[in-house]
Amino acid sequence: MPIKPTEPAGYRRKPVWIRLLAFALILAPAGNIVFTLAVLNLKLDDWQNWLYWLRYVRPEVWAMNFLLFSAGVALLKVRTWTHLLASFALAVMIIYNIVYWESLLFLGPSIFAAMLVTTLVAAGVLYSRQFRKPYFNPRVRWWETEPRYRAKLRVTITLPDGEKQPGEILDVSRSGLFVALEGSTELAIGEEHHVVLPTGIELRGQIVRRDANGFGIRFVRLGWEQRMQLKIFVEQLSHDPRTLLR
Repeated sequence: MPIKPTEPAGYRRKPVWIRLLAFALILAPAGNIVFTLAVLNLKLDDWQNWLYWLRYVRPEVWAMNFLLFSAGVALLKVRTWTHLLASFALAVMIIYNIVYWESLLFLGPSIFAAMLVTTLVAAGVLYSRQFRKPYFNPRVRWWETEPRYRAKLRVTITLPDGEKQPGEILDVSRSGLFVALEGSTELAIGEEHHVVLPTGIELRGQIVRRDANGFGIRFVRLGWEQRMQLKIFVEQLSHDPRTLLR
């Protein structure tokens, strides 16, 4: 019977509001072009009018739109630096609107106000607690983690002094496992040990956490062959763990 992955706390999928704001920034440059042409009563179906930006728009406007596009693409990566890049892009947009407000009034006071308010709203969404959480706390980005499967399989940990400590795998993924060791053996956080899985795969693992139930081990310095063996092991485990013991 297939073993279902554990249900971790956090975002199992990339939150939809990340995509919405990212695509809004990505589409902003094209929207600016279309909107400007429409305000100037230039026909959108005349390709010569689309060259308006090439001839008359200032270089800093091009740079700002490129920055907005880049920030939108970066937001989809969901990293701290991408959030900071988006923050910088929106800050530049707000400052530009304030500094050049007189030249932008040709759009009309209401349209200019709408542009400024829209940018401020986007900045408010970007800095809301719910939006910032996955960018500044990688522990909640569960969509990036490998599926973890519950297991009841034997494992052997080789200690630095050569002693082989038997134990039981409680759950495992392609990035690590959680084991309960027999006896009262204590393993310190940061220590590295040899781990032998029930199929004979030998891996190097680092102790990253411990609690009353056992020890969390992260696989380190894996070679290409070990990664492939581990991939097959986890795939077999996800379908039928009994095949691992044949």
